Amino acid sequence: MKKIVTSLAAALLVCSGLQAQKAKAPVSLRNSVRTEASVDLRQNAPDRKAARSQRVAAAKAHAPLPRKVTAPSSDLKIIDETPEGTETLYKKTGVAYGYSWFTGMIYQNLDGATSNVVISDDRTRVYIEGPIFFDSYSAENWIEGTLEGDVVTFTFPQLIDYDVYYADDDEEEVDEEYFYYAMKLEYVPDEEDPEYGWYYPCENQEYKMTLGEDGSLTPLEPEMMIGSCLWYGENDVDEGEEPYYSWQANGDIVTGMKVVTEKALEVPEDVEFAEWQLISLSAESQTALSMSA
Repeated sequence: MKKIVTSLAAALLVCSGLQAQKAKAPVSLRNSVRTEASVDLRQNAPDRKAARSQRVAAAKAHAPLPRKVTAPSSDLKIIDETPEGTETLYKKTGVAYGYSWFTGMIYQNLDGATSNVVISDDRTRVYIEGPIFFDSYSAENWIEGTLEGDVVTFTFPQLIDYDVYYADDDEEEVDEEYFYYAMKLEYVPDEEDPEYGWYYPCENQEYKMTLGEDGSLTPLEPEMMIGSCLWYGENDVDEGEEPYYSWQANGDIVTGMKVVTEKALEVPEDVEFAEWQLISLSAESQTALSMSA
């Protein structure tokens, strides 16, 4: 059920693409990501598999930087269940990038977005759920950080998503599979056109946040992104090309996370519900919505 809700929420955001692309963000976080080189998925994607493949191809068109980044371990697993500890709801500030075959590149203000955070009972681990706002494929995923004093350190890469496609609907023969890793990324302007750029993995893959007395989490490098990347290993690259990570055009640049203190309104037990009808009139259509307890 959670996967369905997450997918529906993402779809609602994507369908308001124009509004999302126009969302205001702090000036210091407004980077000009080059999108015209990306494939127009709205015209060229007959299904989700084709859309995914084309997005991967578009991202791969950006040449990797010569950086030494550790290859992902084959032992990495997605943390897809709530870790043990104290779970608290947080609200984020910052911006998020996403890529949809409905609208292309999406740029969304994160203010008001929420994530659950778990602190282990021995206060040595901190977990953040759904670190990437525009990620609707995994039903649940968490990143894990170590807590020493008041500093939380997330060491990447961490596996957060997996998607598989089978040959001719045969669920035994795998046709394509994708492993997505959370990475610490930085914005790098194009050498030929500095007004535009792309996000690339940092050589130092430690992403640090401070844990305040009020529970707030503050990144030590707020300009850095936690983004989703594919790994192209030795079997995936051309001869003479070094293995590398490719940013998949979605990720969060978080400037802060605070505990949600607002409480949801509870309906008194003695309230009686009645069935109503909401009528919406416009020049083109009339919509009726029936609501009941």
